[in-house]
Amino acid sequence: MTVKCWMHLLLFCLYCHHEMQPAVCSAKSKGYESLDSSGSVYAAFVTYDTSDPQVSEWVMMNLRVKLEEEGEKHLPLCLEERDWPPGVPLVDNLTQSIRYSRKTLFVLTEGYVKKGVFKLAMYLAHQRLLDENMDVIVLLMLEPVLQQSHFLRLRRRLCGKSVLEWPRTAAAERWFWQNLRNVVRVENQVMYNKTYSKPRASANMADKINVDEVTTFDKSKLKKTDTQEKNTLPTKETIEQEKTSS
Repeated sequence: MTVKCWMHLLLFCLYCHHEMQPAVCSAKSKGYESLDSSGSVYAAFVTYDTSDPQVSEWVMMNLRVKLEEEGEKHLPLCLEERDWPPGVPLVDNLTQSIRYSRKTLFVLTEGYVKKGVFKLAMYLAHQRLLDENMDVIVLLMLEPVLQQSHFLRLRRRLCGKSVLEWPRTAAAERWFWQNLRNVVRVENQVMYNKTYSKPRASANMADKINVDEVTTFDKSKLKKTDTQEKNTLPTKETIEQEKTSS
């Protein structure tokens, strides 16, 4: 990635660290360790406001059906209300769910973005970017939230395809579900804004450079070349002889 891309990721990191500090302290106090995903079991872990009956119903009856049961390729989801074992601490369940899922899908509503579980889940998902260089965050705005958030603006600028909004018209729902399936299946880094991606031609040129030749450059070669170039000029005696002969 280019310098611009890393700068945006740095700003994203600083924002998360500042906004999610209470959740970070809670996670660390409960023995949180860095995520290390050896293999993904789920296509995505879906985190949402389980205390809102309407949101829960939408996730279980619409989102789950569209991704797990429809389409050419079924995408298995990790859902709190269905897959979390009872009696396990929240931090442990979140950690395991994010660890064994290729993506973390946040279903955002006004109530959910104010909850501590949202901040904790965002922190844990963001840790994968720091620990594994894997951007796994996908934002699905079921309601128009965080519109003035620096985080959301940075996210849209870096990887706009990972930010989806529930369509206002039924006619657009088909395209929404198709876009969501694509985002869940494709790595976020592949979808980064081209402005922040290194040009392929430049990468190919860099691959062809012999690093050893560059780092072990011999200055004597430059001096030798300078001497050879000077020797190609006529000497003083040659000039005098040419004048005499003329």
